[in-house]
Amino acid sequence: PLALPPLPDGTRHLYLVATGHPDIVRLAARASVERGFTLSLLPVAALRALDPAPAPTRPLVVADPTWELPGARTGGRAVAARFQDARLLVGDAATPAALRAALADADPLHFSGHGVLRAERPWAAHLVLAAGARFDIFDVLAARLPPGLVVLSGCETGADALSTRDDVLGLPEAFLVAGARAIIAADRVLPDAEARRFTELFYAHDGARHPGPALLAAARTLRAEGHATWDAWRLVGRPHLVPRSPR
Repeated sequence: PLALPPLPDGTRHLYLVATGHPDIVRLAARASVERGFTLSLLPVAALRALDPAPAPTRPLVVADPTWELPGARTGGRAVAARFQDARLLVGDAATPAALRAALADADPLHFSGHGVLRAERPWAAHLVLAAGARFDIFDVLAARLPPGLVVLSGCETGADALSTRDDVLGLPEAFLVAGARAIIAADRVLPDAEARRFTELFYAHDGARHPGPALLAAARTLRAEGHATWDAWRLVGRPHLVPRSPR
């Protein structure tokens, strides 16, 4: 049976590097909640050392581009209200052109909507925008993002589109290559209400600055509330985007 290797006592954060095995990821996610350490995934260990210079940024929220997810729409507006001067693309306004134009200084970037991943066409993994338009891995790789946070609150946005023995590639990894430093995404299909509850908890725990601890706190609350998808969320990249306050 699969098992995690022994971890040192006092482990505060675990980087899981280049694993394409979903069961290992799930074991690690459950262990992090049980033992209280934060967890993030890295497709390539060397990316951890990259630290681009900061640039001016502005929050961007994309919510319910297809007008099918009222929880995503309401939740997206609530996320935008947390930030000063946030841009909000809702429904028909969430076009590929509008998203591309806003990505260069988007931090955080929050997407609440449909994500699509089909095993028979792994490279076709994409976010669904207005009028059913796609924003896929190639679109992400062609973008240039500031070194900040991306939250993909959509079904299967954190699932691996392509796995090899040495590495994985999905939407989160593509955003990492494009410049983001922390990506939150889900590895399975989620009810609209549960996705909204996660994002509410995540931002309430300062997820925009400390995504690792915020994900852990949100997962623990979801489990206590009895949500079956409490372990569906993944962090790819850094657990902290600003220095931690000294204890």
